[in-house]
Amino acid sequence: ASSFSEEFRGIDIREVERLTNTANAYTYGGSFRALWQHYFNAARSTKLELYTSYAYSQGRFNDSLPLPFSAAHTIKAGATLVVKRFSIHTRGLWRTATINARGTGNPAFWVLQAYANCRVVQTRNKAFGIDVFVRVRNLLDARYFNTTLSNPILLRQVPQDPIRVTAGLRLVFDAGQP
Repeated sequence: ASSFSEEFRGIDIREVERLTNTANAYTYGGSFRALWQHYFNAARSTKLELYTSYAYSQGRFNDSLPLPFSAAHTIKAGATLVVKRFSIHTRGLWRTATINARGTGNPAFWVLQAYANCRVVQTRNKAFGIDVFVRVRNLLDARYFNTTLSNPILLRQVPQDPIRVTAGLRLVFDAGQP
């Protein structure tokens, strides 16, 4: 901060801080995604869908330090099964370890999600429906952390969601698709 003496809308300004970015960062990487689906009947009421994706991200910070807060490898995969008015979905995410500017970070982690949905009411013209659903986040109750601050003491104080189960009813208008 530098010494300063001006006024802004009647308020004395005594200090001004100017931030400048003097570092260089170089990043590179890539990703791909694959999706496969198969319908088991002509009415397309029974379907299996599988997907996966992979992302690679790497780089350097100030010509020597690895990029902070960046996982080099991320893999996502999931499956969906739809049978008439019932559907079940599962998806997983695996991410390699990350570091922050002080060399600490979070270890690699694996998180699994699940979701099931059933259309229990649907009008003949399919303009309205009622679904019952259940969602489980972090199905395996993984203890993972996202590196958000450079303070290693605070890192363990910001865990992500523990296992969480939610259920409910959903009102669907224009309910042509379950």
